[in-house]
Parts: sequence; C-alpha cells; structure tokens
Amino acid sequence: MLPVVSLVGRPNVGKSTLFNLLTCSFNAIVLDVFGTTRDRQYGIGIIGNFSYLLIDTGGIVIENDSKTDIFVNVLYQIEEAIKESNIVLFIIDLKFGLLEEDILISNYLRKFNKNVILIVNKIDLSINENFYLDIYSLGFGHPILISAKYNKNILKLANKFLSIISESKKYFNEQIYDFNKSIKIAVIGKPNVGKSTLINSILKKNRLVVFNKPGTTRDSVYIPFKKKKDYYIFVDTAGLRKKKNVLKQIEKFSVIRCIRAIKYCNVVLLLVDIVEGITEQDIKLMKLVVDIGKCLLLIFSKCDKSKINRTMYISKLKYNIPFFNIIIVHFISSYFNIGVNRLFFYINLSYDCANKKISSYFLNKLLENLKFKYETFWNKKKIQFKYIHCGGHNPIVFVIHGNNFDKIIDSHKKYLINWFIEKLKLVGTPIFVIFKLK
Repeated sequence: MLPVVSLVGRPNVGKSTLFNLLTCSFNAIVLDVFGTTRDRQYGIGIIGNFSYLLIDTGGIVIENDSKTDIFVNVLYQIEEAIKESNIVLFIIDLKFGLLEEDILISNYLRKFNKNVILIVNKIDLSINENFYLDIYSLGFGHPILISAKYNKNILKLANKFLSIISESKKYFNEQIYDFNKSIKIAVIGKPNVGKSTLINSILKKNRLVVFNKPGTTRDSVYIPFKKKKDYYIFVDTAGLRKKKNVLKQIEKFSVIRCIRAIKYCNVVLLLVDIVEGITEQDIKLMKLVVDIGKCLLLIFSKCDKSKINRTMYISKLKYNIPFFNIIIVHFISSYFNIGVNRLFFYINLSYDCANKKISSYFLNKLLENLKFKYETFWNKKKIQFKYIHCGGHNPIVFVIHGNNFDKIIDSHKKYLINWFIEKLKLVGTPIFVIFKLK
C-alpha cells in the first residue's frame, strides 16, 4: 500500500493549487471561490523513485452556523481522508494570518493522532510581524513556508514528509497503482441523476458527497478501485447543464473537466433518471462520446421508482438514437443496489470489444463476403475494395484500401460499419473506417 498524504485547511487557502503542483496535474479546480472543492480528490505524487497517494479535501468549516447537510457531508469526507492518511499537511493562508478557524481546525486534527506538518502558504505576500509567534502556539512545530502559486519551497516540503514516511521502510519499493493498465470509467449525466450515489454504492461507503440538490459535485473526482483481479479508475463528473445555464466560472470549468474526463477514460457511463426520461441533451452527450470514440453504456438510474415496460422503452429508443446499435443499455437502482454488480460485466465487455485483436486475414474474409453479397452494387458504382487491416484500438479503426472511394456516401459508410459490428459481435464501442486510395 502506498503512503497517504492529505491536504487540509480552511476553504481557499491553496490546497487544490498545491495538489495540482505535487501531482503535476490540473485535476482540481482552482478558483478564488469559497468551498470550490467538496469531494476528496486522489492523485499520485512522485519524488525521485518514491511514490505516494495525495488527497485534496474540501475546506474545513467548524462553525455553529455551518451545520447544513452539505457541509456535514463535506466534513465526513475530510474525516475519512484524515483517517486514511499517514501524514496530514495542514495549510494556513499567510494573507489572513492565523484565524480563529485555524485554531479550531488544529484542535480538531489532534484527535486523530496523525503526523501533522504545518504549512504556511502564499509567502509571496507581506508578512505580519506577530504571525510567527501565533503559528508556534498551535503546537505543530516549525512551519514550512511555501508559495504554491509560484512553486517556492515545494521540494523542501516534499522532502519533509518523505523523511517522515521513510522511517517506515515498508513503504519503499511499493508498486504504484497502475493507472495505465486500469480501465478508466467516466460517470456523466445531468445534475442529480445519481452519479455519486452509484459510485458510493460500488465502493460500499459514502466516498462522495451525495446531496439532493443539483450541482453537488463540482469537480471531476478520480477514484481508484479494485474488484477481484481487475483495476478500475472511476471519474465522477459534475452534472452537465445546457450552456445557457452555465453562468458561473466554476461551472464552466466543471464542464471543461467533464469533457476532459470523457477523453481521458476508456468507458463512459451516461446516467439518465428513468423518471425524467431521456432528453435531447442526453442524446447530444451520447453523440459527443461516440464521436470522441469511447465505449458507451446508457444507464437508467432510479429504476425502483418506475414500472415502465423496459423492452418497449428500448424499442422506442432505437428510432430516436441513430447510433443505438453500439450502445449497451442497463437499468439500475443504486439506492437498493439493483443491477450495480452486473454493471462490471458490461464495462469489461465493452472495454474488451474496443481492444479486440482482429487478424487481417479474418477482416479480409469479411470484406470478400461483403463484396460478393453486393457485387452488382459495388460494380455499378465502380467502387473497388482491395484489402483491409486494423489501424488502431480503443476505438477500433479499420483502414480499407481501394479505388473510387469518393463515390461512397454516408449511408454506404454507415452500412459498412454496421456490417463489421454485426459480424465481429462488437458491443458498447464505436468503430471508425478510413478509406485509402490504392
């Protein structure tokens, strides 16, 4: 198991900026807005040959007037992160000095009996003369002064918690959770369709903030997960609204993160509230996923609240979704754990199809059968197919060599694609065909 380091502190003290810096990523949204991070975000940090798991948490608010459901849920996420951690990086904002909230947080951290490293961020700003005296009163020893924004003293900080972890040699030579070999799964959909509830049901604990209000998840949250011998990374995304409703800067960033998550992942789960039904926006999202070339599972959530005839419902969808034949449809109830385990079968099936090894010999036999079946049509159009080979996977790309391909229209191309999908028994994944002149 990798050593775990968590970032805690008041809202907007620079935790997400430091997280992005230490993980060399831009996975966490960084804005000058109170409470931007809500769920805990995981990332891999590397110092030389040494790796560790880093957790970014939501801002701690320990005040009497902050006991709303959402802040209670955020605090639960923070507590879980601290319990997982070997080291806690407690961040204080130099701009405001030591506040009463920082003192409350320091007292809160003591009950966990963890190694706490005190960090003073934003040292590029002016320093209050009494600040250092106040800082030492917290009882966490000498603070490390950094500027996450300008990358000052970050190596000094990393070496500090590395020296603490190195006292336990069992953490060395550990194999990193292999992100490259894991099946990466993006969970997308409109706000409040049950994305976070589904992931919590899979993990069997409240890993993500679940709150019956649209827009609870603001960032894309990356969650490593192992099921038997298979490794997965779930990416819970912010709900996508129509663009005209995306007014705040934070939600614009969330949309960008969601699209980036789709491109990053191998499989996309599009969740639709079965009570609300599928909408034009959902169909546009599906088209986006297919055009990008990702495996697509259409998941109808909250099926415990509906008694529709599923067979008839699916039949109607076929007429509204032109690329329906490459989509896997599944019904679940995350709340009652109905259909959740079966989901992994479809995830693995679509991923395996997208990475299926197909010999050129077999492909050319299929092409010959296609030419023979519609020989009169191809000859009339003077379209000549010479040979075919596989040009890529995830998504599958077929390259067909021949002549007079300028006479192939979209309907011909669609038929070719559907022919290969049917004969190769591909499900859940789009395929692309490229025509090359011989």
